[in-house]
Amino acid sequence: MPRALLVANTRARAGIHGVGSAAKRLLERGFAVDSMVTADAREVPKLIGAHCVAADVVVVGGGDGTLNVAAPALMDCGRPVGILPLGTANDLARTLLIPFDPAEAMEVVAQGRTRRIDLGRVNGVYFFNVASIGLSVRVARRVTPELKQRFGALAYARAAATEITRLRPFHARIDSDNEHLEVEAIQIAVGNGRYHGGGTPVAAQAEVDDRQLFLYSIPPQRLLKLLRLVPVIRRGGHGETPHVLLLHGREMTLHTAHPMPVDTDGELTAHTPARFEVLPEALPVFVPEAYEIERTRRAAH
Repeated sequence: MPRALLVANTRARAGIHGVGSAAKRLLERGFAVDSMVTADAREVPKLIGAHCVAADVVVVGGGDGTLNVAAPALMDCGRPVGILPLGTANDLARTLLIPFDPAEAMEVVAQGRTRRIDLGRVNGVYFFNVASIGLSVRVARRVTPELKQRFGALAYARAAATEITRLRPFHARIDSDNEHLEVEAIQIAVGNGRYHGGGTPVAAQAEVDDRQLFLYSIPPQRLLKLLRLVPVIRRGGHGETPHVLLLHGREMTLHTAHPMPVDTDGELTAHTPARFEVLPEALPVFVPEAYEIERTRRAAH
């Protein structure tokens, strides 16, 4: 009988309500389940590290921030990872087409289909989706757990609408595989996954298993122009407009005049100067058949 270690952050938006449903489905599908919950995301990697040796699979319940905190322990453990989306944005689950319903998400684990995905790393800190400076950092500071509980994914839009009027541009030097640029920006994001910010593509062609990082930089401009950019960015049209710089590569370095905080998957974890790199095929993750089909379709185009 396969053994699943299920570790969940009950402070995530769906919290404890999704854990029981997930554990029940795993039991129904023939798993022995060791279920552990905590209200402190910082405890998640400790629980994984202490108990993963006895497990065949490790399931992490929470949002993107919980997965971010768990990443080092998951890398050390080396077991296939199941994702139980309990958070607000759930961008990694969205990228991999994992259902948000807890029982259906565990059905993906039970079906046993895995794919190795890339991880990003900035100054030694792992990230699944995106690492960024500027606007997103201010939004991350403003979006409290209480706002997430009250407004869900709309909490990010509300925070961004408030912060965008208070932004001050910053100067940055970007060194990538083939580019050396000086820019003025209000936001610079470096993506490993396909989505961030509750479903916004990092770039139209970004994938979580393409061995690439995609960087986009938004320059300072009038509020009306920024508002017009929102739908373009929301559909992944970064490369279609001269108002957004888009680069890609396996390694990038970002320097700013003064140290600036870096947000990784919604958590403030590093500062500039920042060195970004991609770790190809770093982690085995359970994915549904729908992801394999969609990934093949996109690759063909």
